[in-house]
Order: sequence, then C-alpha cells, then structure tokens
Amino acid sequence: MKLQPTGLRELAVALLERRNAPSESARLQADLLIEAELRGLPSHGLQRLPLILSRLDKGLADGRARGSGIWRRQAFLSMDGERGLGPVVVLNAMQIMRSVLGETGIAVAAIRNANHIGMLAYYAEAAARDGLIGIVMSTSEALVHPFGGTEAMLGTNPVAIGIPSGDRPFVLDFATSVVSMGKINNHAMRDMPIPAGWAVDGEGHPTTDPHAAKAGAIAPFGGAKGYGLGLAVELLVAALAGSDFAPNVHGTLDDTHPANKGDLLVLIDPAGASGTLGPLAAYLDRLRLSRPVNPASPVTIPGDGARARRAATAEAESICRNRFTNILWPLRPPEPIGGNTPMNLFGTLRAPRELLFGAGQRHALGSIAARIGRRALIVTDTRLAADADLLSLVRQLDEAGLAVMVDSSTLPDVPVDSAMSSSVGARSFEPDLVIGVGGGSCLDMAKCVALLLTHGGQPQDYYGEHTVPGPVIPLIAIPTTAGTGSEVTPVAVLSDAERSLKVGISSPHLIPTVSICDPELTLSCPPRLTAIAGADALTHAIEAFTAIRRDPVPGISQERVFVGKNELSDHFALSAIALLWQGLESACRNGADHVAREKVMLGSTLAGLAFGVAGTAAAHAIQYPVGALTHTPHGLGVACLMPYVMTWNAPLMRDELGRIAQAAGLDGPDDVIPALVSLFARIGIPGTLRDLGLEEERIDWVAEQSSGITRLIQNNPRPLNPQEMRNLVAAAYRGDRSCLN
Repeated sequence: MKLQPTGLRELAVALLERRNAPSESARLQADLLIEAELRGLPSHGLQRLPLILSRLDKGLADGRARGSGIWRRQAFLSMDGERGLGPVVVLNAMQIMRSVLGETGIAVAAIRNANHIGMLAYYAEAAARDGLIGIVMSTSEALVHPFGGTEAMLGTNPVAIGIPSGDRPFVLDFATSVVSMGKINNHAMRDMPIPAGWAVDGEGHPTTDPHAAKAGAIAPFGGAKGYGLGLAVELLVAALAGSDFAPNVHGTLDDTHPANKGDLLVLIDPAGASGTLGPLAAYLDRLRLSRPVNPASPVTIPGDGARARRAATAEAESICRNRFTNILWPLRPPEPIGGNTPMNLFGTLRAPRELLFGAGQRHALGSIAARIGRRALIVTDTRLAADADLLSLVRQLDEAGLAVMVDSSTLPDVPVDSAMSSSVGARSFEPDLVIGVGGGSCLDMAKCVALLLTHGGQPQDYYGEHTVPGPVIPLIAIPTTAGTGSEVTPVAVLSDAERSLKVGISSPHLIPTVSICDPELTLSCPPRLTAIAGADALTHAIEAFTAIRRDPVPGISQERVFVGKNELSDHFALSAIALLWQGLESACRNGADHVAREKVMLGSTLAGLAFGVAGTAAAHAIQYPVGALTHTPHGLGVACLMPYVMTWNAPLMRDELGRIAQAAGLDGPDDVIPALVSLFARIGIPGTLRDLGLEEERIDWVAEQSSGITRLIQNNPRPLNPQEMRNLVAAAYRGDRSCLN
C-alpha cells in the first residue's frame, strides 16, 4: 500500500502541533522527516517520529524552543538548543550565522542541548542552494568501536558538506561508521539480517543479527582512517560545543534522557573568493560524463543519487507504507491510570517467599524455622546478642528442636574480612538455615555468610550484579531497625578497605526466604538511629519512584537486577512515601508511639520492595565516597544529598513530584523538595556535606568516584556528566540548591 507524502506531512505536523509545537516548528521537523523518506533514507525518516513525540510528551524536547545564541567571537556562535527540536534549532542557527557573513565571510556555530537534527544533507544542501558552502557535523551515543577494538566508544559522528554548483550542488553526507544505527534499527524492525562487516555483538564477535548488533558496536568505515576521521569529529564537536563524549551521550535513541550530544555548523560565503567556484559545475559534469566501469551505471557525484531517488518518489506521489507503520501508534491517545501513565503496563516484583508484618509476629519464628531447617545460625551483633528479645528467639528455636549457633561478630558496614571470618567459623557447625537479626548490617552479613557457606570463595568473587551462581542456604531476616529494607532486597552491602568504598553484591538469590517484620522490635531504637534509618528508607522510596524508566524488553528482569521504575515498584514506593511522611517525625519524637513505629517499619519494607527492582540513583552514588571519607552513617549521607539530587532531576520528574505531593499531603509538586528539606531538618539530618565533615578539597575526588559508579548514575532520571556531577557535589557542600536549575 502507498501513502502520499503530502498527507503524511500533514499527519506529522498535526501530531507535533498536538504537543504544543508551533505550526512553523512542526512543519520544519515534519519536512525533514518526509525529505528523508523521499530520498530513500527511512532510518532518518518517519520511523523517528514516535520517538520525537515521546520525548515531547516527557518534556525531554520542547517544541517551542528555537535555541539561543551568544557570539563568543566575531564569527563564532555558541548556541544552547534549550531542548528544542533539532531541525528548528539548526535552521535558526543558520539564519543567525547568515547575518554576519557579509562582514566575516565565514561563521561557525557550536550547538549543545538540541534534539536529534536528522539528515545532515538537508542543511548542507540548503546552504549550497543559497550559494554558500555548508559543513555540518554531529555526535551521538557510543555506537562505534575504535579500529582494533570491540567496545562502543565513539558516535557514528556524521559529516555533511554542501558546495554550490548550479542546480545540482555537490552534497556529501556520510557517517564515520560503516552504517548508521538507524539502518540497523530499520533491519531489526523488519527482522532482516544485516550485511557481514557492519557490526559486532555484545561479546565483540562479528554478527549479522541486527538485534545483537544493537547490543554491540558498529564498525568504523575505512579502517584506521575512517576511525581517525570519526574521532576527529568527536573531538572537534566536543571541544567547540562543550558537549559530552560518546560514552556519556544520551537522548538521540531513547526517550529517557535529555539530548546532550553536540552539533557543529560552518557556513562560508565564497563571494569574496578568487573565482575558484565558478568552474565547479562544469568540472562536476565532466566527472559525470567520464568513462564508467559499467556503461549502464554512469558516474555520479555525491548528491546525485539522493536527488534521483527523491525525483522518482515525488513523481510517483507515494511512499511505501511498510517503512513507517509505527507512525500510526501515536494517533492513539494514552489512557491515564492514576496520573499520566500510559496503558502499556510493565511491572516486576521480587520478594521473600513469605513476608510477615505486624506486632508480635517475631513469636512465629520457631514454627517457621522448623519447616525450613534443623541447624540454625543466628547472625547478629554484640549488643543484640544479650538482648532479651534475641534470647527469646533462641529459646523458640530450641523448643522447636533446632540446634542453634549465635554469631555476634557483625560490625557496622560489614567489613569484607569479617564476613569471610564468620563464614569460616560457621562452617564446622554445618548450618542449613541462616537467621539475620538486627539492623541492615546484620542482615547483609547474614546474606553474605549464607552465600559463602553455599558457594565458597570470598566476597570479592561476587561483587556486582548477577554474579551469584545459584540459590543460597535458606535465609530468615528479622529487622530491628526500619531503614535499609534489606529484609526484602536482593542486595548485600559491604565495606572494602582496599577500595576505600562500600561495595554491593546484587542477586535475586540473596532475597531472604522469609522476612518477619515486627515493629515492636524497633521500640528501643534511640531517636537518632530512628531518624537516620527512616530517612534512608524515605530516600529509597523517592529514588525508586524517580528512577529511569527503561524499555521493558522481554527478559530485562533476567538481564538486570535493577530494571528501573515500573508499575509495581511505583505502587510500593508511593505507599512507602505516604507512610514514612506520616510516621517518621512522630517516631523520632516519641519512640513509644506504636502507630508511628508501625508506619515507619512498613514504609521501610515497602521501600525495599520498590528499590529492590527499581534501584537507587545519584544520591546513593555520591554517598559511597562521601561515607568513605567522613565515616558517617549511610542513611545520614543519602538523606543529606536527596534534596540536591531531586533539585537537579526536577525538570524531568514533574509528574513524579506531583504524585509524591499527593502521597505526602502537600499542595503541589513545587512543595515537595522544600517540605522534604524541612522534614529532614526537624529530625536532625545535616543540610550540607560540609556539615557531614567533608573537606572542600575532596569535592573533586568525590565527584570523580561518584561518576564511576555507573550502575547508579545510569539509573538517575537526568544524566550527569563529570562536570555536572562536580557541580552537584559542590552545591551539596555549600548548601546551594539554586545553582542546580
């Protein structure tokens, strides 16, 4: 079936206008997409429209923005795209550049923060038809491996050059990769194999599977020389536009990040030259008439093929429908569910096999444990080992016929060596059940000991995600504080003296078999510990609710421990926020308030269920190095950082802030961050990193270390390049949120 370009253009314009793009801007964007279709370049045509619309819907693109420029030198324009549609920003920059050409003869524009600008030939040819030489460069996400490498480290980094030569200008447009990612996406959409030599898979092996190629890297064109050219574009654009390098670039292929690549334009007016452009048309015609290898295929110059394809398509007045059927889905208005969530639900949940919550539920331990094992190792700390409640738990197990060993060696933050020593000491007891009793460190210690007793080795063997090879000895978790949520999460956090940082072991195999959450066990928690733990829980809930939302491709929950926010994690996170906002301050003021204690513990557990699949983000990434330097409690650090991180993320989480406001009983999204700052201040959370004891000269080190914790930084809704991370850490040190947005 064929569809007319005119009708498709009007459809695209209507969809863009419905998202507040002015008519002129909508037509500029639609014209470029249709032009790519007419020239036989569907990878840059209408198949990009759904992504553009989604970015507009999510506030990652602003259809009204045209970009704003500052002349840094007489002929150098620095342009902030202000999240505008790429074609709108570039064409606006070209118009501004023309205003100085009469005086300077040349103008350069470096653009940052603009969305995908599409087919570069469009701009180069527009310049050439106006009698100007046009050079356009752009960068992208890391998609191309270096010559001799297998890891994606460079963008496809296209270049276009337009030179006026009558009615058939020279227009060269090429990516510095063998192929664009758009073409690989086009093959993937049609389940067609890609030619050999285009790409490698995620393991670095050559592949013809377009889906495997998307997870791997594209080859540079022309071997070492093409790689060198692509790298030169990377360096030029980054140096002049101040944009990120490819490994940190987002936003041209996703609808979860702002666009932070760069674009470079050069316009040259040959009018003042010495007449060398005059013979160009004749010389190009001479090339066309030169003897071809195949008489049926005349010699062409760059630009001829695209013009021929355009003419043929325009004459037929039709475009194949199967190249852009995905354009039709945006016509379906999203159906909201309790907000602006579209009817494309995805959720995942990992939880203990059995979860008990309520006052007095600890007394069920004996009967529960007897169903699971016969030899129970209790992991706790020295303070709790002599506590009446723990002694009562030991008696329950004894009466149920279990042999019991108590290991009270848990230390704060679980040093790696202590976990190793505990597992060695327990091996002769041959436990078939591990019971963690205490705060987060005790529960994490229990997880690590169960892991080492089952699979051997040392903790360092299991750092990271999905490194635990299989199930561990059954675990029962009994928290006595309300903060970490470790009783329901797949994470064990330890401190590694050699790395001077906390490290995590993340695996669904570490989720306890049974969790018993008895708020009566928290009644003896002093106010400071209650505040620190509760603030930690609230931070878990907020970061889980505001985490990045990833494309729910089948198998994502098997590939990742933390998949990002989803419908189930959002449900638990919002419930946790409501409970903690209601109960935390009261529990700090009056530890005997049973109702407040119940709310805080339930909120902590629900927050654990939320971030156990959604993950946490930048506040946790920054706290790891801060905690290593200041030796302050983890909950204190993440709570101190949370308002600053939320302020940075605020432009991309307006809807989430609105829903948090509803959960917390606030008037609107603008009230959330100030109210959180006030709540934390009332329960004694320091307001700045300086108050935590961080020295100013360590800001750069903290920023560098934080940026390296990619599993958390990539989960943040708004990207953070190294300089932005440095600014965020500095703002949290000074106590100045106003500089973040």
